[in-house]
Amino acid sequence: MTAITKALTILELTAHDDPVSLASLIDATGLPRSTVVRIVGELVDRDFLERAERGHYRAGSMIRALARFSSTDAAINARARAELHTLVELTGETAHYAVYENGCAVYVDKVDGQHPVRAYTQIGGRSPAYATATGKALLAWQSPEEIARVAAGAVAFTKRTHATLAAIEREERKVRAQQLAINRGEWREGVWGIAAPVWGPDGTVIAAFGLSGPEPRIRAKVDHYAALVQKYAAKIAAPPTSAVTLENQRRPSSRTIRG
Repeated sequence: MTAITKALTILELTAHDDPVSLASLIDATGLPRSTVVRIVGELVDRDFLERAERGHYRAGSMIRALARFSSTDAAINARARAELHTLVELTGETAHYAVYENGCAVYVDKVDGQHPVRAYTQIGGRSPAYATATGKALLAWQSPEEIARVAAGAVAFTKRTHATLAAIEREERKVRAQQLAINRGEWREGVWGIAAPVWGPDGTVIAAFGLSGPEPRIRAKVDHYAALVQKYAAKIAAPPTSAVTLENQRRPSSRTIRG
């Protein structure tokens, strides 16, 4: 049994509502305890599993985020992939497609930029929703309670981070009004980002689409890049199943997504 097969077997055993004990995973796989402990630890570190009560594990936030992404209209995902490539071709910067999960933006797709020096992210990676462009474009349409919960745990990564409830609420109001989020070195010093929400057919935000790169390159073309991000985010969005007013789109959702 390969290492990948072992990990997938453990994920399959935890793919239901009830937490599974470490002892049950050992019995079901027939693997040595040390092997199961090591694999489970790695899966927890990458958020594919999370600890429940003592000695028990269940599917983690990464599984839930990927499940939401895969359950989205396949046509939307295909358009997102195409527009990521378009954005990179037009800007040379790294382009991202992210979903919201428990106070974070989770990168479910990306296309690397063309410059030798570029912002580093990876598919499956997470960033704090209040401190990155894709995160702010997602957090802005969460409920006031969820925004307050996220703000309660906020920390300042740089001197530009919005890390208080008042500052985060003010920033998210701006994002909703402009339907655009800009990160000016708020998570990593010297790295800027621009993102816009992607709308689903029911008029809710299902993802965020944007780019990131070194501050000098983004700052010099921030208005041009912002227009491109909004233009191609709109191309990804699904046609509404019913009339969705701009006012509805500017209003945060009453739905809270928690991990």
